[in-house]
Amino acid sequence: MVAPGRWKRAVGQTVVLVGLGVGAGVISYWGIREAPPTAPPAEREPSTPAARTVSITMPHEEPVPPLGPNRSTFQTSCTICHSTRLVLNQPPFAEERWRKIVEKMINVYGAPVGATRKEEIVGYLTAISARKQLAGMPEGGEQAAIGRPR
Repeated sequence: MVAPGRWKRAVGQTVVLVGLGVGAGVISYWGIREAPPTAPPAEREPSTPAARTVSITMPHEEPVPPLGPNRSTFQTSCTICHSTRLVLNQPPFAEERWRKIVEKMINVYGAPVGATRKEEIVGYLTAISARKQLAGMPEGGEQAAIGRPR
């Protein structure tokens, strides 16, 4: 004899499985049936000027990397994958942070950069970061950054 709680459970599971089977059958039927034929939309003139679609093409210009030591190494190594805009829009990182970023590009993403060129790129990025930091200094600019009185 089957315990009363077990049979209710077995009947409930059977009902759920049958329901899932019927649901899958309905979904597959709707998925394979042919869609009713539709007439192509009639072309008509827009009734108002606002209804027309207008497109424009914006010029694409990349910024020129600022002058600095080993700029050409940066241009030939980094702009293979990155736009100059991406690199120049980074915050002014310290040298160690730039080194970690460049090492990640080499080790994780396979950037074709040797040890000498790696140091040249880090030096360039650090130099332009220092300039950015000086340019963004509040009151006092370079004088305040160096620690000299104004």
